[in-house]
Amino acid sequence: MDRGLLQLHMNASLNAEAFYRRAGYEVLEYGIHRLDTGLEMACVKMKKVLET
Repeated sequence: MDRGLLQLHMNASLNAEAFYRRAGYEVLEYGIHRLDTGLEMACVKMKKVLET
């Protein structure tokens, strides 16, 4: 069902980068993700353009 979404954005752990690249995501930048507990972890910010 079409929901009008053009792109997906996400933060992934560094060790999951290859998995998401194979799924069609591209790297936007590397950064830090803050968990609900307040801890921080390195992440990769990614996006995937959806087919229309």
